[in-house]
Amino acid sequence: MKNKIVIALVIAVLVAAFTITTYQFDYFDRAEALVYDVKAKFYRSRKVPPKNIKVVLIDDASITALEHVAGRWPWPRAIYSDLLEFLSLGGARAVLFDILFTERYDEANDQAFADATRNAQNVVHSMVIKHEQPDKEKKYNIQLSRAMPEDFRRKHSLHNVLGVMTLPLSEQNNDYSLPIAGLRDASRSVAVVEFTPDLDGVLRRTRPLREYQNAYYPVLGLAPFIDDTSKIIIGEKAIQIAQVTNWMKDVRSELAQIIYEKPIYPKNRYMKKLPPKHADYKRDVIDKQVALMQKRKIWKKPSA
Repeated sequence: MKNKIVIALVIAVLVAAFTITTYQFDYFDRAEALVYDVKAKFYRSRKVPPKNIKVVLIDDASITALEHVAGRWPWPRAIYSDLLEFLSLGGARAVLFDILFTERYDEANDQAFADATRNAQNVVHSMVIKHEQPDKEKKYNIQLSRAMPEDFRRKHSLHNVLGVMTLPLSEQNNDYSLPIAGLRDASRSVAVVEFTPDLDGVLRRTRPLREYQNAYYPVLGLAPFIDDTSKIIIGEKAIQIAQVTNWMKDVRSELAQIIYEKPIYPKNRYMKKLPPKHADYKRDVIDKQVALMQKRKIWKKPSA
């Protein structure tokens, strides 16, 4: 009888030690992530993206195709202003830029882009809010924990938030990068673009809100669905959006529940037709835009 008790105790200790070890090394998290990937692939691989959401992708092929026109990356901001005018003609309800415009290009281009953003009245630009480790030698990161510009905070932070997002000190945000002045003033909203990968390096999830000095800002995928009328409740284990705005009347509110799968940027699933030939597109679109940009004196041919 005593031997059975001893054996049972030994087994219990070994199981407990094994469980604690696997938990400490995050093996349970990795297993959970693997199961999540399988479920996401199984349930969502055949999902068809909504027809009223379009992705304008700037990839290596785009940059190569326009290098003789727009020069090297980054492109002149006037290209984006023309894009906004084109999307407005198409009746776009909202335009989200997953590109950071935190540095100036030149006065003419920046002003043209800001004007186009203001005229569109539906543009969401991107910002970064993050945690940076302080530099003990004070050579870098010497401006951490700067105050957010008050006018930006008033316009773009969320004002109807209940609850507090509690984070450990090592994860509290102390740095930010904003769109250039003028552009952020003209934007309907400015939202956060930032992902923290899981332990295996895969981007699967993101918090819907970011906190900076007691103010909250939405991530880019959530921004079009909320505004100051949206009541947001921060709970211990979840963030609830009690009211979703209807400024995008043709987009269902449940689309705000975004699931990020592996990979984040899969092959282009949104186009069923072959893209136009570059020669035809250059003749019908690019050459006309180049002439217009030169006429406005906001672009000149790159030097050889």
